[in-house]
Amino acid sequence: MNRSAAVLAAAALLAVFRLESAPAGALVHVDLTPAPGITTAALDYRKDVPVSEASGIVVLLPGSNGNGAFLLNDTGWTEFARDNKFVLAALTFVSDEDDLREERGYYDAAAGSGEIAAAALKSIGAGRLPVFMYGFSGGAHFTASFAQRFPSLLRGWCAASFEARERPKRAPKPDAKSPPGIIACGSEDSRIGAALALYGIGRKAGRRLTWVEVPDLGHERSPALEAFTRRYFLALKRKQAGIWLDVGSGEDVVHSATTAKALQTWLPDKSLVDEWRALSARKSQGVIEHVEKTKVKGYEQLTMFLSLPPGGKADGVMCMSMLARSPIEVREQIRGDKAERYGRLMQFATENNLAIVAWGSHRLWDPNRNWDELPKTEAKKCDADFDLVAKAWDAGISFFVRKYGIPSSGYLMTGFSGSAQYAQRLAMRRPDRFLAIHIHVASSFDVPTKGGSSILWCVTTGENELGYERSRRFFSAARDLDYPIVYKAYPGLGHEGNEKVVSLGLACFRYALREYSRATRLNGGKPTKPDWVDIFTSSLDLADIFNQAVYSKFDYLCVPTNFRMLLPAPSIRDAWIDE
Repeated sequence: MNRSAAVLAAAALLAVFRLESAPAGALVHVDLTPAPGITTAALDYRKDVPVSEASGIVVLLPGSNGNGAFLLNDTGWTEFARDNKFVLAALTFVSDEDDLREERGYYDAAAGSGEIAAAALKSIGAGRLPVFMYGFSGGAHFTASFAQRFPSLLRGWCAASFEARERPKRAPKPDAKSPPGIIACGSEDSRIGAALALYGIGRKAGRRLTWVEVPDLGHERSPALEAFTRRYFLALKRKQAGIWLDVGSGEDVVHSATTAKALQTWLPDKSLVDEWRALSARKSQGVIEHVEKTKVKGYEQLTMFLSLPPGGKADGVMCMSMLARSPIEVREQIRGDKAERYGRLMQFATENNLAIVAWGSHRLWDPNRNWDELPKTEAKKCDADFDLVAKAWDAGISFFVRKYGIPSSGYLMTGFSGSAQYAQRLAMRRPDRFLAIHIHVASSFDVPTKGGSSILWCVTTGENELGYERSRRFFSAARDLDYPIVYKAYPGLGHEGNEKVVSLGLACFRYALREYSRATRLNGGKPTKPDWVDIFTSSLDLADIFNQAVYSKFDYLCVPTNFRMLLPAPSIRDAWIDE
C-alpha cells in the first residue's frame, strides 16, 4: 500500500470511529489528504441518524473553493436528511485559481479529487448505501466529473450552475454507466452555455439526464431547484421506470434513437412532471415553446418559439427561420439579452410591436441544387416531406393564434443560408400567412409557385456565393410569374452577410408594413395585402441587377431585358444602391 492510499485508509477508519462515537445531531469533521493541485480537502457530515439505520447518503458541494461545512446547516437539506434517514455530508476542496483555470485543480475528478472523495464517502457507507450528490458552481463541475469517473458510487446527482468561465473545452463526458442526473442553470447566469454544452454531451451519449433552466435566476442557488432535486433523489431511490419528456413542450414523448436526443429530458417518476414544468423556464421573458409532430423520418417534430411584445398584444408577426443545432439554441437566440446575431431584427420587431415566431431549420433537400437540377424521384420526395413540415408549421401557428391572440396573417419572414432555403420553401406552401420575406445566400431554391406572387420578396446574395447563378434563375422564374421581387447580388460578397444586406431587408419590411396598413385601412379595417402588381408597375425606378445601376423606368432600353427589375419605393432604391 502506497503512502497516499494508507493515509486515505486511515482517514476512513477515523471517520467510521467518529461517526459511531459522536452524539446524535453532532457535526463531524475529517481532514483529508490533498492531492497535487489541491491545497485543502475535508469531509463534514451530520450524525442525525445512526449509521446502522441510515437509508442513504446525500453529499453537498459548494461553489468554487467554498467551505462545504456551511451547507450542513441548510434547513431544507437537514430536514430532508432527517426525515428520510439519510446521512448528510459535505465535501470541501480548495485549489489555486490557476490550477482551476487550466483544469488541473479539483474540478476534474480524474486529477485526484475523485479518489479522495470516493475513499471518504466509502468510509461513511458509500457502496453499501445509495449516494446522491448535489453540487453548485465549482461543486457542480466536480459533481458531473465524479459521476462519470465513479458511476457505481452514485445513484443520482445534480450539477447546478456548472462552473466554467467559457464554453468548456473538456467537459465531463458521461459514459455508458453514468447514473441519472440533473443539469440546471439560471436563465440569467452567464454559465448557461457551459451547462447546455454538458447537457448536450450527455444526451448525445444517450444518458438519462434532466435539464432545468430556472427563470430569471443569475449565478446563485435556487431553493426551488434544490427542493425539486431532493424529490428527484427520493424518486431515484425508489427505482421507478422513469418518463421521457420533450424539453420544449413538456409533453410525454416516446424515447427512440431517431428522435433528436437533446430535445428530450428524463424524469425518474411521473409525480415530478408538474413540478419540472413549473420550475423550467420555457416562458421566461415572454418566450413560449410549442411542439408539432411532422411525421417526417429523421425530423419527427418541429419546435416553435413565440416571443410576445411588451403588453402581450402584437400588431404583427416576425417569423425567423434560424440556423441552430437545437431548440435550446433557438430560444437563447431570440431572448433579448442573447440576440446578438439578430439584434437589428429584434429591434425592428420591438419598434413595430411585432411578436416573434422562431424555429430551427432542418435540411430535407440538396442544398447545392435548384428545383430544375434535381432528379424527379428525389424532387418528389423532398416536396412530400416539406409538405408535411409546412402542415406542422401551420398547425403550430394556428395554436399560437388561438391561445395567444397573435395575428393570423400579414407575417414577415427572414432566413440566412440553409434557414433561407427553409423559409423560401415554407413561403411557397403557405403564402396566405406571409406579407414579405427576406432570404439571404439561400444557395438553392424551390420552384416558384403562383401563390408566392402575393408576397413581397427580397432575395439577396453575393456575386462570389456558390449559389449566385441559381439565385439568378430563381429571380427570372419568379419575375415570369409577376412576383414583386427585390433582388440584389452584392459585388465581392461570398456566403456571408453584412449590415447593408440587413438594411435592404428591413427597408423592404418597413415598406411592406406601410402598404399593408394602407390597404387594410382602405378595406374597412379588414387585413388586406397590397396590390403588388399595381405598386410595382407604377414605380419610377428601374434597376439593372447585373450592372448594379438604377435608371428611370422610362430609360428601360438602357437595361437588357433579363436584367430589369422595378424598385417600388425610394427607400428601397436607396438601400439597394448602397453597397
